Amino acid sequence: MTYQHGRFTWFECYTNDVERVRVFYSELFGWNIDPMQRSDGSIYQLIKSGQTGIGGLMSLTPDHATQPFWLSYLSVANVDEIARRVVSEGGTCVQEGFDIPGVGRIAVVQDPQGAILALFKGEIGDPEEAEGPGSWWWNELWTTSDQDALRFYRAVFGYSQDSMEMGDESTYYILMQGDLPRGGLMQSPDDLLPPNWLPYVRVEDCDRTAEGATTLGGKVLSPPSDTPNVGRATVLSDPSGATIAAIAPTN
Repeated sequence: MTYQHGRFTWFECYTNDVERVRVFYSELFGWNIDPMQRSDGSIYQLIKSGQTGIGGLMSLTPDHATQPFWLSYLSVANVDEIARRVVSEGGTCVQEGFDIPGVGRIAVVQDPQGAILALFKGEIGDPEEAEGPGSWWWNELWTTSDQDALRFYRAVFGYSQDSMEMGDESTYYILMQGDLPRGGLMQSPDDLLPPNWLPYVRVEDCDRTAEGATTLGGKVLSPPSDTPNVGRATVLSDPSGATIAAIAPTN
């Protein structure tokens, strides 16, 4: 079993239109999304990039939220211990730890600014990482208080930080685990947006992806733009309103 605690390992889209969103992402990113029966008899819409499972589609219920969203799963050594640490540092435990047979243990938490993420300890290790177009490339927190969020994620998850000055005089923070970058953190560019983790999908052509999203019924929330030495990226929403980003990396 292999664990990479501190890595975002899985992503799930909670949507009020599973079939329409399934078609959208299948066409846009080339994902294979097929129903899979779980050990408890329930059906899970498994997302694969190539032959590698990378996430799932879930029906949105009133228990989850009113707005479709992507939920990020973070690998941790002990779900219940980290959930308690979240609360002690000012966050909230949205859903206490529970087990899914054959999968692992999960808890859903919320940071002090309101961003939601899932804590995950796999039963047989972390999920395999996909590579190439259609794989996850990055995960980025948009928050209402970058300094408070930095303190929280350092205290709870033991991250260190690096930083990068942006062209608009803002600072982009990189959450580090040793020498490994695990995610980004930034002051939200829109005060009206609720704090959220924004996952990035690797694509070959960012502009073509943005055009395709519009054609398939989604929206371009942030037009394709270049970040030097990083890549060309765009922020999109799927037809149900869940937000996701796409990037054609420089390297």
